[in-house]
Order: sequence, then C-alpha cells, then structure tokens
Amino acid sequence: PLLAVGGVIVTPDTPSVLFWGLAGWALAELYASRNANWWLAVGAFAGLGLLSKYSNLFVGASILLWLSLFRANRPWFRCWQLWAGGAVAMLLALPVLLWNYQHEWASFAKQFGRVGQGQALTVAYSAELVGGSLALMSPVIAVLAVLGLRRVARSPVEGDPPGARLVAGIVPFLAYLLVHSLHDRVQPNWMAPLYPSFAI
Repeated sequence: PLLAVGGVIVTPDTPSVLFWGLAGWALAELYASRNANWWLAVGAFAGLGLLSKYSNLFVGASILLWLSLFRANRPWFRCWQLWAGGAVAMLLALPVLLWNYQHEWASFAKQFGRVGQGQALTVAYSAELVGGSLALMSPVIAVLAVLGLRRVARSPVEGDPPGARLVAGIVPFLAYLLVHSLHDRVQPNWMAPLYPSFAI
C-alpha cells in the first residue's frame, strides 16, 4: 500500500526503494557471477539512492558489513572496481553535498540532528512502528517477511551463503529504526527501502 500510494503522490520513498532494490539486484549479480564490474552498477544505484533519501546511506553500511563479516568477501577490498563504485556513488551524490555546503549544511542538520534526540526511553514508539509497518506493508506480507528474515538469519553461515547478503542488507537499517523508536517517533514509511529485501 505504501508504494502504491507513494508512487502516485511522488514521495522520496519511491525512488529510494527503487534504487535500494536495484543496488541489491546488482549485488546479487555480483554474488552470482563474481564479476567485479558489478561494483560499478552498485555504486551508481547507491549514489542515485542518496539523491532520493539519506536513509540510503545504509546501503553502504550493509555492504561494509557483508564484506567485513565473511572471509570469502574480503578479497573484494583489493578490487579497484569496489573503490571505483564508491567514487561513482559519491560523484552522483555530489549535488546534495554541494547544496548543503552552500546552505550551512541545512538538510544534514535537520535529518541527522534527530539521531539520538527525543524523549526518555519508551516502547510506545516501537509499538507504533510495528503497527504502522504492518499496515503499510500489508499484514500478510509483513508477517511472511519477518518469518523469512528469521529463517534466513538462522541458516548456517559457513563461507558466504546467499542469505547473508539479504540479512546484511536489512539488519543495519532495521536496527537503527528500532533503536530510534525507543526514544522518538519513526514514521512507518522510513522502513520502505527494506521492502525489496523483505520480499525476497
């Protein structure tokens, strides 16, 4: 429901989800083919996602987590395409950086200024986040998504199993949202970029 409505009224969530999903697709192609040139596509999609919404920074965080946690992935750090993909992402996000530089970092201050801010610890916002996510993802899809995440997270982790990439793509941002919800309201649409990974 969120993406259906968001696609009509044109919110930042729609391109954010699109480019987060495309970055995930490019990473899946990288995983399957071991062709390092896919890093360039990952960087392009991640950079376009950053133009949509700052939450797409978690694409980079999830990639670093995936590369660091699994020994089989660490050789990618020696691959020039990985670093070139990061440079592509930064170049595509450059207009946002330049605008913020020229305007006293206004949008960064607004978005990142709320991290760690808010009221005393409470579970009220967490319950609101769960309820809103159930409604916006649709209850059936949400329940299946959580069951799927649980199943993949509990699968063996020897080597670099395919599910590890999915879990690494979900957990950093989901953890941030849950921690944030302990002291301040999380809008249910913030979880939208995770929908492609949950769907898989």
